[in-house]
Amino acid sequence: MVEYDIHLAAYLPCRIALLEDAKGQGWLVMMNLDMFIQDPELSVALKADAIKVRDTLNEIMQAGAQGAW
Repeated sequence: MVEYDIHLAAYLPCRIALLEDAKGQGWLVMMNLDMFIQDPELSVALKADAIKVRDTLNEIMQAGAQGAW
C-alpha cells in the first residue's frame, strides 16, 4: 500500500480502536478502507490485498462486538 501512496504509511498497521461515547456505549472503529479499495488506479493485486485486510479487520470487530474474543 505504501508503494501505491506514501501517505498510507500513516495508517499502517491498520488499527481498531475501542471508543466510549457520552452515554457509555462502546464502539469499535477503524479506517474506512473502502475509499482506498474503490480507487480506479489501484492494481488488481493490491486491491485484493486491501479487501483481505478490510474483511479480516471487520471479522475481528464483529467477534469483539459479540464478545467472542
